[in-house]
Amino acid sequence: MKNMITKFAGLLMLVLLVPAMASAVTTDELQAQINALIAQLQQLQLSQNGGNAVIAYNNANANVGTSCTFTKELSLGMYDPEVVELQRVLNQSADTQVAGYGVGAPGAETDYFGPLTRAAVIRFQNKYAADVLAPMGLSYGTGIVGVATRAQLHQLCVPTGGVVLGASTDIPSSVTPTTVVTNTNTSSNYNNGGYTNNSGLNGSAGSISVNSYSADVEDNVVTGSGKYVLGFKVRADGSDVRVTNLRLTLNYNGSNNNNLTRYFDAFEIYANGSQVGRVSASDFYRDGSGQYSKAVALDNAIVRMGSSGQTVFYVRAIGVPYIDSAIAGSGSPWTVRADSIRFTDATGYTFSDGSSVSNSGVYVDKLSTSGDVKVRIYTGANNPDERTVFVSDSGSGDKVTMLEFRLKPEGTRTQFDQVRVNVSSSGAAIANQASEFQLLRDGNVLATADATAVSGGVLTFNLDDLATIDQDNTATFDVVARMLKIGTASFPEGSSMTVSYASVNAQDQNGDNITAFSGSATGRTQTFRSTGLNIARVSSYANAVQNSYNPSASYGEYHMQIRVTASGNDIWVPFTIDSATSTTGVVYSMEDGNGNVVSSGATTKSVALISGGTRDGNYVRIADGESATIEVVVTYDPTAAGQYRLQVNSVGYTTSGAYGAATAQIAGTPEGDFQSSNLFITN
Repeated sequence: MKNMITKFAGLLMLVLLVPAMASAVTTDELQAQINALIAQLQQLQLSQNGGNAVIAYNNANANVGTSCTFTKELSLGMYDPEVVELQRVLNQSADTQVAGYGVGAPGAETDYFGPLTRAAVIRFQNKYAADVLAPMGLSYGTGIVGVATRAQLHQLCVPTGGVVLGASTDIPSSVTPTTVVTNTNTSSNYNNGGYTNNSGLNGSAGSISVNSYSADVEDNVVTGSGKYVLGFKVRADGSDVRVTNLRLTLNYNGSNNNNLTRYFDAFEIYANGSQVGRVSASDFYRDGSGQYSKAVALDNAIVRMGSSGQTVFYVRAIGVPYIDSAIAGSGSPWTVRADSIRFTDATGYTFSDGSSVSNSGVYVDKLSTSGDVKVRIYTGANNPDERTVFVSDSGSGDKVTMLEFRLKPEGTRTQFDQVRVNVSSSGAAIANQASEFQLLRDGNVLATADATAVSGGVLTFNLDDLATIDQDNTATFDVVARMLKIGTASFPEGSSMTVSYASVNAQDQNGDNITAFSGSATGRTQTFRSTGLNIARVSSYANAVQNSYNPSASYGEYHMQIRVTASGNDIWVPFTIDSATSTTGVVYSMEDGNGNVVSSGATTKSVALISGGTRDGNYVRIADGESATIEVVVTYDPTAAGQYRLQVNSVGYTTSGAYGAATAQIAGTPEGDFQSSNLFITN
């Protein structure tokens, strides 16, 4: 190989003499021949070093590598010129670097063998343990540059081309893209000025630009979870690039404990939403000034060339599971910085970009004080509507669901041992309507409370054991009343009760009380009877009949079907309808678009049996436990144009038989269920 290089050098000299011997060769042709020979010579040099040599050169192509001369034992406390060369070798790799900044850093090497140099030598020895330590019967580096360590340094040195530290691709941040080039491309094809190699990168010589990116970046990291604390965009030009690693540096800016592992568990690197790197907080190197740094290798972080291929990178910090209150919060900020971003272009060369992005206000918060930690309260899907509930008049024990609510913890797992609800009543005291209340979770009883324990309208359930809800999961709870016998002087027919969610004693996974809650769950009034009927809307529709020739003849036609269920006795519902009296079968009203009752205008109305029950004269007889469906039809001709709707207020009944007027009315609740749609009627 040496002879081949010598021949090329001779041939190059011959070409330089051509102008004196052959004036027919043009200057451009001569320059092209020279360039071709130089390119071939460089390729031979790269091939000679296995395609993995780090060629260090300045803009004038002058060698700035090490002298590779290590002749003596070097150890802590020495001053020697060989220490300068030792530090230069160690600084070529991030995992053996003497220092990231200041004395001993790349470009600032000294002849003093201090503690930082000793620590870097130990990392070097551990890295090449098989060649340096094993032959000496050692398992951990000594920090002394002895015979085996010098041999390894000599083996890795390339005096005319720089230094290679094994398979490491780490290059210190002080080296700019114009001063360090690594050829790793052994299978590229050159085609019209561009490359496509077996790693899927397209283009020729590439470069990158790095810009800070703040979208979705936050400062507060919650214990036990992660947040994006730093973001940047990488744009590639001239070539697709593969970002292979970067350096993370952290500095503490507060006045409390500055041990990194007291705050953070790990750091992750994301590119376009996918995790491409991760490093534990315990793996960071801490220098004498308290600064932490670590080179993070990235996997498959490819940036396509051009503005459309810009890739967003995020640094995600993960907080420790538990943090001391004394050091939690914004009073203990950290600066997180990313720099020394290394990348490979399509030609196979590796560069290091000198850009730096940072966030100086990153801190770790306890769950209990974090804005991300809260409990949401919802009304359950099966929360009962306002209704009439039939309970026994011969004995107690009937169970009635009064409220269904849901709890969803966000940002933490939640545990609790107490739930409170609001309870109100009318017609009878709460303790005269129910004997006890039960709190159920997914159908299982968690706690019971005596009805006499209601104090100030609040009932408290104390749980025997802690109940737990996992983070972002939803748990469903029911409050059930065990009813007393109805129909007594203390619990008359038509008494009612309402139960609503009040509060819960919740703690986060650290055991701290959660103070942030949102939402509510309000129960609806339940009216109790032993006999009578229950009503529910089946369907409704409305039509506007518009008369363009005679607007005053326009009217609306409203239809509503209602299911009526008897309980406790056979009942009779009269086929009568009125807008006011309580003795009719159906009480209705017409309302305008604002919900106001209107009394003017002409109406026709009727009630008809659709199904079920038995026609008995001008009544429908409904046997105990059975149902019938009736239809209410109202036509309405208003005195003024506008929006109008039908409201069914109640259905009346009697238990006396097919004669006389209705003796009781059951309200249509909730009101919205017994409203028709609005119609615009001209006039």
